[in-house]
Amino acid sequence: MVPCRCWFKRLLALNLQINEVETKVLDIDEAVVRARLAELGAKQIADGRLRVWWYGVRYVSAEEQPWRLRIRTGHGKSEVTWKGKAAAGAITRTVEELQTTVTDPEILGAIFEKIGFEQSAYQEKDRTSWEYQTFRFDLDQYPGIPAFIEIEAPTEEKIKEAIKLLGLEGKKTWTTGERRLVEQVYHLNWHQMHFDSKKQ
Repeated sequence: MVPCRCWFKRLLALNLQINEVETKVLDIDEAVVRARLAELGAKQIADGRLRVWWYGVRYVSAEEQPWRLRIRTGHGKSEVTWKGKAAAGAITRTVEELQTTVTDPEILGAIFEKIGFEQSAYQEKDRTSWEYQTFRFDLDQYPGIPAFIEIEAPTEEKIKEAIKLLGLEGKKTWTTGERRLVEQVYHLNWHQMHFDSKKQ
């Protein structure tokens, strides 16, 4: 039996509900991107390592999951997010998300498993984040993978504007999620991604 998502969605909706419009830009020069964001006057809002646990419906394949639960810690906080199925645009993807902060991510993970969800993946990644006008920029570095930048904006047209602001026109964009990016482009195991040393 598939656990009902309705109660969890109602709970998270009390905190934050968003439709996230985003794209990832690959094959970037990290130093150039950082310099351009500084020139624009973008505000750096976070920097450091994130630890991420993913949960899903037990006995359902990754491709068939109707939604996912993510527990994420880092940047001085812990939060849980319900993420729906993504809808792809020309260069973006739109995902419904419900998100709230949590005080004890380990206990929450144990609760998820007790009520029938399965932990399907764990990752570590380094992320630096900026805000500028209506844009959010996340520079991400997974172990063994070149850095890429994720851009969030209210609309796909705004995403195109942000790409132009950073001088990234012509760069490859990715809209089918990080799991497929890691597995299909870099041929690594997205379900277990660890750095050799710990960075707090």
